[in-house]
Amino acid sequence: MADIQVGPYPGMMAPDISALAFIRTEFKQFELKSMKGKTVLLYFYPLDFGYISPTELVLIQRLKKEDDNVVAISTGSPFAKSAWNSAKLYEGGLEFVDFPLVSDVKQDISESYKVLKEGSGYTFRTFFIVNGDGMIMARYENDLPLGLGITESQRVYQKVSTLTVHQDPTLDSGFSSIRLFQLTGGDRI
Repeated sequence: MADIQVGPYPGMMAPDISALAFIRTEFKQFELKSMKGKTVLLYFYPLDFGYISPTELVLIQRLKKEDDNVVAISTGSPFAKSAWNSAKLYEGGLEFVDFPLVSDVKQDISESYKVLKEGSGYTFRTFFIVNGDGMIMARYENDLPLGLGITESQRVYQKVSTLTVHQDPTLDSGFSSIRLFQLTGGDRI
């Protein structure tokens, strides 16, 4: 049985990221610390040209607002990311998302975030919401055959990005209505 990996979790500082990324149409060095003061959605996905990842990344692109900060990370090479980003949707490509596609070929980023699937060379599907101070506010992770809740990641991102020092730091559940029932007898509370 494999050991359970620990952290980083909400309330912890996000490990720094420094790696080559494909951003829009060129290769650039990406540094997470360059986004200090901004809320960031970090999205780890297993493989470029996978069957679920393009759908999720294209949906993120379509849902995100112009000033949203999204960073997508996988263990694929920067050259694969370039080809994937320029491929048409019907070819399984992304058709030009405008956020960084970070290459973690050394797997050190995935290891520091504890999202690397042991012995596989690729990551679990995971999103982190990191606030402007670099603290992880949310973490959500699924095994490979399950997609992430992209609309949920966007909802949490929007909540975290609107928090300020003067606001109540609690976040609502996002549910429009909840009915509670007692466990015995089914009476409403």
